[in-house]
Amino acid sequence: MGTLPHGAELADLRIVVVPAAEVARTCGGPEGEGILACYGANDATMVVPDGPVEDSSVSTDYVIAHEYGHHIAAHRSNAPLEALDYGPKRWSSYELVCTNAARGRLAPGDEGQAYLANPGEAWAEAYARLGFPNEAWRFTPLLRPTQGSLLAAMADVAQPWTRRTSMTFSGTGTRSFRLPLTLDGAFTLTLDAPRSARHEIVVRSSGKLVNRTTRRRLHYRIACRDRRTENVTIKVSGRGACSLVARYAG
Repeated sequence: MGTLPHGAELADLRIVVVPAAEVARTCGGPEGEGILACYGANDATMVVPDGPVEDSSVSTDYVIAHEYGHHIAAHRSNAPLEALDYGPKRWSSYELVCTNAARGRLAPGDEGQAYLANPGEAWAEAYARLGFPNEAWRFTPLLRPTQGSLLAAMADVAQPWTRRTSMTFSGTGTRSFRLPLTLDGAFTLTLDAPRSARHEIVVRSSGKLVNRTTRRRLHYRIACRDRRTENVTIKVSGRGACSLVARYAG
């Protein structure tokens, strides 16, 4: 296990090794469904076979790497999304999982008919390719690993995302600020100005109007990008000095 890319989460892992023929039963699944191993996030336990599974062309080492990918996700944040279903923050954002899931192209958490479109499983497969780059890709072509997505996956392992960042803009009169977004997540704008002053905030994303308001706080629980770098322009107009704080995933 120590040869796989990992962080401190390795110390929390429990591994149960069972005869290959007993994997499906131990995992609580039906026989004949092709269950090669499993992972339970509630107790951080992997159930793996003691050797090759009959009629499977996938190596035991690769199966273990895939399941460890789920363990990585269980110990990473993609707030407010669930990393086990969507993948960790950097890989999920790079692959535009949030937008593609909203458009029905991906099926987070689906262990049934749309299993091959489940980004949580695709993440585990992408992670496994950090050590086994020549393994065949069996999941949706939308998430087929590329050099960029594998770099994002490695960043999720080595430098886990933990919290939003913030940027403060200030000045007087009408001002425009540009904010490049590279990660999906919550997005909040908070305006600080005298109560008697009336200001308008206009938000555009890649040139398209997103919001125009005189409210002093805008909050989006989840801002899904539709391109790798989403350029957001924020225009503040009004009299007097003010400051605007933007909080975003990155």
